[in-house]
Amino acid sequence: MKSKSEILRQQAEAILQKNPSRQVSLTEGEMLKLVHELEVHQIELQLLLETTGEELSFEIREKAKLADELLIANQELAFKNNEKSDLANELGIANIELQFQNNEKEKWADELTHANKLISIQRDRLEEIASLVPGVVYQYRLRPDGSSCFPYASDAINHIYRVTPDEVRLDAGKVFANIHPDDHAEVVNSIHTSAKELSPWQHEYRVKFDDGTIRILFGNALPQREVGGSVLWHGFITDITESKLARKQLQDSEARYSSMISNISDVIGIMGADGNMTYKSANIEKFFGWFPEERIGTSGFATIHPDDIPKVQNVFSSLLGEDNSVKTLEFRYQCKDGSYKPIELTASNQLNNPAINGVLLNYRDISDRKIIEANLEEISEKYRGLSEASFEAIFISEKGVCIEQNLAAELMFGYTSEEALTRYGTDWIVPEDREMVMNNILSGIQEPY
Repeated sequence: MKSKSEILRQQAEAILQKNPSRQVSLTEGEMLKLVHELEVHQIELQLLLETTGEELSFEIREKAKLADELLIANQELAFKNNEKSDLANELGIANIELQFQNNEKEKWADELTHANKLISIQRDRLEEIASLVPGVVYQYRLRPDGSSCFPYASDAINHIYRVTPDEVRLDAGKVFANIHPDDHAEVVNSIHTSAKELSPWQHEYRVKFDDGTIRILFGNALPQREVGGSVLWHGFITDITESKLARKQLQDSEARYSSMISNISDVIGIMGADGNMTYKSANIEKFFGWFPEERIGTSGFATIHPDDIPKVQNVFSSLLGEDNSVKTLEFRYQCKDGSYKPIELTASNQLNNPAINGVLLNYRDISDRKIIEANLEEISEKYRGLSEASFEAIFISEKGVCIEQNLAAELMFGYTSEEALTRYGTDWIVPEDREMVMNNILSGIQEPY
């Protein structure tokens, strides 16, 4: 192990080797002194190094600490930058979503504007239609507390109830004030029944205004239940006063016509071009036993005696060939009990008359006339035999016109029966005696003259 002096010596030599200008021959004392100086210098240097190292170490530590802080700050900054980046991304996404929502809102706004235009057009169209219909188009709401209103009513409500839509939009009181007192309770009950059963409301009633005017109305509406318990009707009310009066007049007219037909001796019928009956008056039962509905829809030839059908068919065919042509004929008609009665029928072609659209028939039972004609024919034959056997001239006249003379008259005056027919009886009297003869006839003188 080297001694301290040897070590110092080696250090001195090393110093001298680094600084050759100092390499001279030294004594041991000088050497020791030099070594001492070197030791002092080394100590100073060591102190300097230690001091400098501590300062440097502190500075390094501070720098390291600062570096750590900077690193932490950088990390925090990087984290914040990352957060800002994430936030920026989120903001970017939010902006995209916001832009999408704005686009959707713009699209929705466009659609809403378009829808509003369509609604406006439809509302205008509804108002136009409502203004043209003969009545009021309306909504009527009955609330749970019993109050009511007309949320919507066309302008025609002014004509129907003499109120404006605004006057009844919140309260229907003015409408009910105009309902005829005798009909008021019935109208209210019908509305409540419709509300309870949610059944269609259809009602005919009257309104009476302050000036005494009475009108007849007809309402028709469909109800629906609303949230909250109210019932809302959508409907239509029209004034039927004129049509009601016209219907009554028609009913009265039909009643009078039916009464007249029932009390006349002619049965009225209408036969279509196909030969089927489309109408029979009610009095057919009185004269022939049939109910009208038993003959309507059946062939008009079904009740004609088989032997008379060809004759009737010929007349019917010729009748159809000329508009408004009229034919009269006699034939045998079958009664419901199977018997036949002679009738006289007059047929008129009214196929081009929209009110009739067929052949108008009127016919009557001529059984009594046929009996009288048969009796007259029998009497006539008897009288003809007597007159022909008489030597006196006999004339038969009707309204002064000769309709028959006997053989004696023909021989006496020289006129044949054909020549005598249609001649006035005074034609056989000389002009100067005609006035006397007429006066005698009118006075009833039975003495010869």
